[in-house]
Amino acid sequence: MAGVVFYPAGSNPCFDRDTVIQPDNQLAIPHARLARQESTGDFALLGEMPDDFKDRLIEASRASVTMDGRQRKRLWIVLGIN
Repeated sequence: MAGVVFYPAGSNPCFDRDTVIQPDNQLAIPHARLARQESTGDFALLGEMPDDFKDRLIEASRASVTMDGRQRKRLWIVLGIN
């Protein structure tokens, strides 16, 4: 699956089902919203992303046929690369 990051079910404590992460499907969640959900008990930290996630996300964004240059640049800025 070019252009996505795939983790099979059970490959990480976060993923109890097959999970596909699309770098072109970015959804910003404001910190204040996460803090509010945590304070009301509506937030659950399921674990940390695997160590290879950043590298796999970068590679997926390079391989994506649906991302445009603006989306790719925005993601790379967030990830701290050029």
